[in-house]
Amino acid sequence: LGLLKARGTANSRDPIDRRLQAMLLLSRGGDDNRQKARKLLEGLLAEPETAELSDRLFLARIEEADGNIEAAKSEYQRLLEGDAPAPAYLAVFINFLLRKIENKMSNPVCYL
Repeated sequence: LGLLKARGTANSRDPIDRRLQAMLLLSRGGDDNRQKARKLLEGLLAEPETAELSDRLFLARIEEADGNIEAAKSEYQRLLEGDAPAPAYLAVFINFLLRKIENKMSNPVCYL
């Protein structure tokens, strides 16, 4: 982030700069950085001319990391909208579903 601040792009309206800042925040880890990244990604997704599917993918991953499973599922499903969803996004969604099934199966309460 120091580079972004040095370049004067920390508060940039440029979608590429905001996307890069979000990715850097996510790579640093931590709840505070994840929430800052969420706001940046939500801002990008709120503007149809700047939104990219990768923004939605990272937002879905943030939702999942925060334990917002239904919100994550919704974001993953939105990646598949359209006539021909990208196979990579279909694979990501299936992987998400498998993780959720695995979590439920490891919980002995679900068998009672």
